[in-house]
Amino acid sequence: MEETVSYHFASVRQRRENRHEIEYQLTIRQQPKQSRMCGVGEKADRRPIDPPPIVQFRVIDPSLPPNDKTYLQNPYYFMYASLMAADLDEELHLLRDGKTRSTTGSVVSSLYHLKDIDNTDAGFFVFPDLSVRMEGCYRLKLSLFEIVGKEVFHCKSILSDQFFVYSAKKFPGMEESTFLSRSFADQGLKIRIRKELRQRRKLPESGSNTSSEEKRPRVAESSCVDRSRIIQDGRLYYSNSNTTTNTTTTPNSTTSERYDSPSSSQLYSMQFNPTHQPILYPQPPSPPLHQPPQNHQTEQQQQQQQQSVEQPHHHQQMPYINFLPPPASHLQPK
Repeated sequence: MEETVSYHFASVRQRRENRHEIEYQLTIRQQPKQSRMCGVGEKADRRPIDPPPIVQFRVIDPSLPPNDKTYLQNPYYFMYASLMAADLDEELHLLRDGKTRSTTGSVVSSLYHLKDIDNTDAGFFVFPDLSVRMEGCYRLKLSLFEIVGKEVFHCKSILSDQFFVYSAKKFPGMEESTFLSRSFADQGLKIRIRKELRQRRKLPESGSNTSSEEKRPRVAESSCVDRSRIIQDGRLYYSNSNTTTNTTTTPNSTTSERYDSPSSSQLYSMQFNPTHQPILYPQPPSPPLHQPPQNHQTEQQQQQQQQSVEQPHHHQQMPYINFLPPPASHLQPK
């Protein structure tokens, strides 16, 4: 016989009456500090608020035991994050066009039953994917709601600290992830973790000693102007008619002379300026003539060498000896 398995389900306890007796405690465990504006376009580079806001949730019901934590299993709690001005109690839902929302991403968080850093069970609302479209100083209004049957009750709201939203050029960079964020990520929560601090590379200040020539990137000759339009018949057409460059260099020479190619602005003007002055390319120098090695002998040595040439040496002649045998006619038999 097959064994049947039965499951027992328990209903979630919710109160409709005397809800004012329930105390809701909201504690912001991780305050937002900064963010980068994401713009309005569809392909905007969206960056979330750093660090992600985290709110701890606790319910104190006088009709239940003090250490009761059944509310951690209640799926009907959720929290909504709205943008507010830093100095006003006004919620900023839409931009000036009246159609675009001021925030993007996940603005609603459900209740997460997680382990705290002290290894105790607790309830948290986390916003790891919340971005702001406009630059400025703002706050977040975090509102807690509970769904009871067909009704939605507003339980409590809390305001975060002020944080600044930077433009893309002024954004200092994402900070290293906190220990609380790492702990929640290890428990399976989808939250971005950064092991190192990401800072934006600082640009050189306007008062620095670097000239505009050094800041300008080098452009190759063939990147902006066609080479066939510049070089014709072995000549370089130059737009500046007052300057003429015709220097020659030797591959093995040690002099500091070199041929300076035209700048990018001069190359650009060559396309549209019809009057050009031809300038010849530097030609390599002709090879040097062969010179005999210099004689460093003294006059006395030269005279002795000349006399030895005029008076040839008399070699002793050796006597002639005939080694040929006598003719056969002189040989007679005895």
